[in-house]
Amino acid sequence: MEEIGEFLVGYKAVIYHVYSDCQVGMNECKYDSCGCGHDYAMGSLATNNSKSAKEIIWKALEIAEKFSTSVRRPFKIIKLKYEGKGVT
Repeated sequence: MEEIGEFLVGYKAVIYHVYSDCQVGMNECKYDSCGCGHDYAMGSLATNNSKSAKEIIWKALEIAEKFSTSVRRPFKIIKLKYEGKGVT
């Protein structure tokens, strides 16, 4: 079976966790993380709720990089502009 990797997708204020076997899940929290630095990033996300979304994401990645030997730059965060068209 082909695997696609693991990643997060945010859509209309909901974060979807797409797993390598194509299962899709949602966390009960308003935040989520994935990969080998998941635990470190979740700890950072749990304590950073007063900053902008971009600052929170970067801090979580920096913390995961600091404590996990498998998390390294470059990090890629993609924000797409929602045009209000398509599937609702």
